[in-house]
Amino acid sequence: QDDKLPLVDEVIELDASYRAAKTRCDELRNRRNVLSKQIGGLMARGEREAAEATKAEVKAMADEMAALEAQETTYEAEIRK
Repeated sequence: QDDKLPLVDEVIELDASYRAAKTRCDELRNRRNVLSKQIGGLMARGEREAAEATKAEVKAMADEMAALEAQETTYEAEIRK
């Protein structure tokens, strides 16, 4: 059984990394949703520059979310093997 302990430690570490990536991705998704609603309001008020800046922020979040989702998939695959 002692030979399985390193595997348990590895799975625990991978799970912690997976959960951290998932939490960050969820936070970004929630923030993106808030900002997306704000963009509509900014456009309605004619604040085009502010809307464009917010769109750029949303785009950066989408890129980070894609990277985090890829990490989640990798961690999940490692945990299951």
